[in-house]
Amino acid sequence: MSDALAAQTPAVTQPTPADAARRHTPVLLDRCLDLLAPALEVAEPVMIDCTLGLGGHTEAALERFTDLTVVGIDRDPQAIALASARLARFGDRFRAVRATYDAVDAVAYDASHRLDHTVDAILMDLGVSSLQLDDADRGFSYARPAPLDMRMDQTGGRTAQELLDGADERELTRILRTYGEERFAPRIAAASCAVATPVTPSPPLPS
Repeated sequence: MSDALAAQTPAVTQPTPADAARRHTPVLLDRCLDLLAPALEVAEPVMIDCTLGLGGHTEAALERFTDLTVVGIDRDPQAIALASARLARFGDRFRAVRATYDAVDAVAYDASHRLDHTVDAILMDLGVSSLQLDDADRGFSYARPAPLDMRMDQTGGRTAQELLDGADERELTRILRTYGEERFAPRIAAASCAVATPVTPSPPLPS
């Protein structure tokens, strides 16, 4: 596997195992494990958690299926660090890969112990993680004023602020229409470009 898929932990204060568990409770946990059970109740099963996040689903799967090995994928270095601390007690039954989940083929190829390079189960909990929404500095929330960052991986790429400050009306319309399926994309783009100063976070919405 290439270095781009290797797990990387950001140079921050090391999290404790309790940090991730305190910040997030996975939803539909028992139902997910029940659905996965037929695939994982085999000898030395391997599962890929394509949306590792804070590691709640993976932790429960490793506890229930004692021969299971899980490879967790996440593009967010903060999530990798928190989940890795939470799951350290499972030793080599868990490892993290810093990547996006469309790299699942490469991850499965590397993780499999079979000649056909397949794994036994894949889990995807699709959606924005509470790790991003709950942290105002990540810039995803409307609840509190914060810099418009909105990057899933804060180590690279343009922030939302930089995009808004640099894109013209046509480009903003294209982005909103293509990625947001926004019917009022032209109107929103025009209003954004009409602002004389760079767009900044608004104050919290009234309760």
